[in-house]
Amino acid sequence: MNKIFGCVLGVIFITTAINSVASPVNSGFEMGDFTGWTTDNPVGFSEFPPNERLAGSLNVLSSGWHGRNPIEGANMLAVSTGEYAYFQTNFTYNIFASQPVTLYAGDTIQGAAFFYNGDYEAQDSAWVRIFDGSGTNLLASPWIEHSGNYELGSLSSVPYQGATPWTIWNWTAPTDGTYMLSLGVTTFGDDVFASAGVFDAINVVSTSPVPEPMPVAFFLTAAAFLIRRRK
Repeated sequence: MNKIFGCVLGVIFITTAINSVASPVNSGFEMGDFTGWTTDNPVGFSEFPPNERLAGSLNVLSSGWHGRNPIEGANMLAVSTGEYAYFQTNFTYNIFASQPVTLYAGDTIQGAAFFYNGDYEAQDSAWVRIFDGSGTNLLASPWIEHSGNYELGSLSSVPYQGATPWTIWNWTAPTDGTYMLSLGVTTFGDDVFASAGVFDAINVVSTSPVPEPMPVAFFLTAAAFLIRRRK
């Protein structure tokens, strides 16, 4: 009898799993940390001590970041370039959090982001990037904002020391596969003034047809029938 109920429960579990839509782990940073994510914050070289310092920062915040609160839940991710770093050379530094996501063709991954422009030079940017499963080949940039707008001809439409509203971004997978989602910022200047990208509410909307689950009552009835036959 235990074997029969074990089989029934196994079928119920599998049926439930088939009908669930997978989402990124800790997609809204509600765990308060980077569980499920891999972070990268390279070391830059400053003309002032300490000469070796992080190029930026990654923080899970609950509220109050340049007047913005989480769009969903209690937390959000803020990825910032460094402040008063005075890097000696204009190396490009990417600071980001990334996570592999498995999608079916037609599935859409989406989320919310906003940008704080802390540099009057067009040296900083914040972005969402989609790579292939290896994380090396860039497939799409569904959201990007640039610093600047202080001088004529700068890249950005965001006022210096201003922030955009929360913006919804999305990307639809062209084929089944595992993709790398990356949320981050880039700086390629002296990195004296800090800019930031803030991210939240990441989820997957699936259009893939899934089989309808058979009622649990059906399995229980079948189990009862098998038990009676065995007796």
